[in-house]
Amino acid sequence: MDNNGSMNINIDENKLANLIRQVISNVMDEKLAQFKVQLIKPVSDKEMEEINSTFGSPAKYNEQEYDSLNI
Repeated sequence: MDNNGSMNINIDENKLANLIRQVISNVMDEKLAQFKVQLIKPVSDKEMEEINSTFGSPAKYNEQEYDSLNI
């Protein structure tokens, strides 16, 4: 720590650039996923009934058959 109580950290310029690049990429991926969810239009009860009669309950599908999206 210096006299002002702040800590100095030395880091390689390339490592810092890669860290910033990774953090920005992660944030952009998250924001893109949120945006995609917002684009999904709501369905009416009738449409939901048609979907369920065509494809059945999500419980009938194994987890390996689809990817879940946690937001």
